[in-house]
Amino acid sequence: MAFNATPYVIAFHDEIPNLTTWNCLLRQGPNNKFVYDVQMYKAGPRLIPRCGQIRIWTAKLDGIYFSRHLDTPPVLALHWIEK
Repeated sequence: MAFNATPYVIAFHDEIPNLTTWNCLLRQGPNNKFVYDVQMYKAGPRLIPRCGQIRIWTAKLDGIYFSRHLDTPPVLALHWIEK
């Protein structure tokens, strides 16, 4: 996504018996100097899928922010790693 791009939703279903995992490689800075490989979602070790959950990840200059609720502002969760 480009800087200030419109946010979007990725909707999916857990696959049973496989455990669904989503990873994203986030980069920022000149020549993508800073990077973080984030596990955005991992299904729990159970046979009943977790439905209707929200994950909000926001990449900013000072780090990566996270929230589980639409009405709660994301908080700083991860600091960029210099490659």
